[in-house]
Amino acid sequence: MRLPTGLIYDDQDRVIFDPDRQVQKALFTFFDAFRREGSACATVKYFRQEGLLFPRRIRAGAEKGNLIWVTLNSAQALKTLHNPRYAGPFARGRTRSHTMPDGKLRVRQLPQDQWSVLLPESHVGYTTWEEFQQNQRRLRENSAAHGHDRRQSPPGEGPALLQGLVICGRCGEPMTIRYRNRKAGIQPVYVCQRESVKHAEPVCQSIPGAKIDEAVGELLLEMITPLSLQVALEVHTT
Repeated sequence: MRLPTGLIYDDQDRVIFDPDRQVQKALFTFFDAFRREGSACATVKYFRQEGLLFPRRIRAGAEKGNLIWVTLNSAQALKTLHNPRYAGPFARGRTRSHTMPDGKLRVRQLPQDQWSVLLPESHVGYTTWEEFQQNQRRLRENSAAHGHDRRQSPPGEGPALLQGLVICGRCGEPMTIRYRNRKAGIQPVYVCQRESVKHAEPVCQSIPGAKIDEAVGELLLEMITPLSLQVALEVHTT
């Protein structure tokens, strides 16, 4: 694993903190915020509310190695929280890759007990190995809690009629589906949440889907019924 932003090698190939004090402060603030807030989304929201930026090293191209400061989003927050190097261990074999029949390379993340090498406390870290493990459990719990409604009916197999078809009338982004248990059964809700997921912004809008699906279903029946009668008559006459 290459070193993430905030850690570098010194002249003797030892891993040390990035000497840039602003980088150190940003990362310590990040882990402190997660410890306090309890979720990646809340940590992103805290950074945005405080007007804080997050450091990132460019990995390729003419600007390779340069430090830039970016607005923290949920993808970067999760990537940082899942990176064990921030907790001080040397790790190897976190992924397994194989070539697909079409020639493409597929990379799969492995669970920690299947890593080929894991040496805790090998170098300095912005958090401890014990806290890293606690953070992983917390992230799994958060993921399970937020996905509870969706697990009642998996995407692509749920009752929603318009899966993958609805576009938000406010911002033009595709809307996703959540499922909620009601007395009448599982009910779909169409949600525009892309900015909410990426930048911890409020959800653009959410709309109960039952009435929408009912109206679209009736419209489809109106369109299909005359066609079905026509086909039946043609078959009967032949």
